[in-house]
Amino acid sequence: MNDRLPPARRRFGSGLRGRLLALTLSAAASAAACAAPPVSEAAADEAFKEALRASQRDDAVALESHARNVPRDYLLRDYVDYWRLRQAMRALDEDDQAPDAALAGRVETFIADHAGELTGDLVRRQWMLMLGKHERWTDFLRHLPAWERRFDERVFCYAGLANIHTGRPVGEQAMHALQTDRDLGESCGALMRALVGLGTLDARAVRSRLWHALEVRDWKSVRLLGSLLGLPEAAVEQALERPLRTIAELDAGPGPLTEPERDLLVVALNRRVGPEPLQSAQRLEELGRLLLAPERSFLWAQVAASAMRDMLPEAYGYMKRASAAPVGDTTRRWLIRAAMRERDWPRVLDQIARLSSGEQASATWTYWRARALEAVGARYGATALYERIATRHDFYGELAAEALGRPITAPPRTIRPPSTDEMAAVRQLPGVGRALKFYELDMDYRGNREWNFAVRSLDDRQLLAAATWACQRGLFERCISTAERTRGQHDFALRFLRPFEQDLAPLATERGLDLAWIYGLIRQESRFRSDARSVAGARGLMQIMPATGKWIAGRLGVRGYSTRQLYEPDTNLRFGTYYLKVVHEDLLRSPLLASAAYNAGPRRARQWMASLPADADGALFAEIIPFSQTRAYVKKVLLNTAYYRAILDREPQSLSALLGTVPALDIGDTDIP
Repeated sequence: MNDRLPPARRRFGSGLRGRLLALTLSAAASAAACAAPPVSEAAADEAFKEALRASQRDDAVALESHARNVPRDYLLRDYVDYWRLRQAMRALDEDDQAPDAALAGRVETFIADHAGELTGDLVRRQWMLMLGKHERWTDFLRHLPAWERRFDERVFCYAGLANIHTGRPVGEQAMHALQTDRDLGESCGALMRALVGLGTLDARAVRSRLWHALEVRDWKSVRLLGSLLGLPEAAVEQALERPLRTIAELDAGPGPLTEPERDLLVVALNRRVGPEPLQSAQRLEELGRLLLAPERSFLWAQVAASAMRDMLPEAYGYMKRASAAPVGDTTRRWLIRAAMRERDWPRVLDQIARLSSGEQASATWTYWRARALEAVGARYGATALYERIATRHDFYGELAAEALGRPITAPPRTIRPPSTDEMAAVRQLPGVGRALKFYELDMDYRGNREWNFAVRSLDDRQLLAAATWACQRGLFERCISTAERTRGQHDFALRFLRPFEQDLAPLATERGLDLAWIYGLIRQESRFRSDARSVAGARGLMQIMPATGKWIAGRLGVRGYSTRQLYEPDTNLRFGTYYLKVVHEDLLRSPLLASAAYNAGPRRARQWMASLPADADGALFAEIIPFSQTRAYVKKVLLNTAYYRAILDREPQSLSALLGTVPALDIGDTDIP
């Protein structure tokens, strides 16, 4: 049995005594580290990396061993102490042990010593999660106001519980956290149970949350919410794991179904929707008699959403049967897209009106509500909506501005360039120094996190100084992302960089491609990082997959090709522009379709085009793309392209013209990877 424990638990044991031994060793190791002989920077870097790996493995002994070789004056030394604290908290959490005075003292001291720093905020968040789990509400509420990176629903749910226990209102943030698209988890599940116990949430509210979990296919939360509705655990498990059996048993039962039985039928029918929308529609036709109208419309909405994600023509018919369905924004967006594809503008307006108020106010649905109003002849209302978002420098903001007769132009650089002193002040920010060290160690995610925390409260002037300094250091991704944070003063020369122009301009001419489009695509793919590598394995400036690189090498007759060459800017740009030319010509020379193909593959772009019931303007086609990543990608690439054209050509640009029209055309299959 002991051999199955994680390394740290094998070495220290799994009880409180073992945890105390771990803390004792940590303190002893800290003292030893102070007395350790000097080590080289390279050795310290390696020890730091090994300490991180040990922390990720939850190996306390290895962490302490490597920590001894990380000097106290090492720039990132505080992270070693953070990992120690995190491990100590995790160790107690694994044994369901409440934090003791020794650990509390270490945590409070660390947070105080690192106030205003990322590590301090990270420890504070984990400490609040531990305090919440053990219902130490006074300490929890003391830390909550100082927490800066406020993005974790688990903390907000514990805040709701803390408010309940101290006689306060639950709070809007806590109630909003219960609507997360992710697993409710321990804290939000506890808040749901508490609210049900208090009578704040009735069975109707719990059922609504259950349906939301079904919408986003969050099966863990379905199990929790089923229990709150009093459904037998075994019955819920069967509905999820063997839905056809549940459907058959309920269909064969005598008389009308009870409310719990209908809940189980909804779960079982919904479980089958994703992989087979057409078959699910058939089952719903047959079994709808067993359900009430809201339950039927909810399921029709799921079938319609699934069919629309598959770009099936039946999606529109299913959507009409679900117009008044009690669904959340996740499903409603697909119902809107189903109506948009058929140009059923009255239904588009109806479905947008059923979105949550926050979602309705987004630039996306403000724009499409305006388009729908125009289509039904309400031009005045459309103009007011366009005006609402026309000052935004994003996809729909620029389309709205264009609808008002304001084409895209490159804003003139009217601001005074940052001075040497302003850039030096940015360089002196401790978080920036830590970010640079992480970049040096090829730990970009951690470096970006430090950088973002360091610039979080800078004003526009300071942000532009930070962006300029990052550009000068070749940190193009940080340069762009920091320049995009400005609120009133903007420098589009920083937002839309043009590195590698001496290599790219001749390639664009040779391939017959728009240089602005190539820049727009690279900006989205890699932010001009030649060493970029995606989770999927795409490499280099134009993010070429190894198999695609091999195919391109064969087409170009490159001998001795190896995947590592994709990190070389000249090879990557030559290969990437060649592939872009191929998909551009293959897909009717449409930058929109070719951009979609570059991200999702030429076969999918062809299938989406063939699924159209009629020719579609480019903005509509972009919005109904079924892959969320590709949908966002093509919008950003084409918007980037419009800005680059405005900068390069020094003339106003039309994003609508660039998007063009996508024909409803089936051009068959392709062998392009």
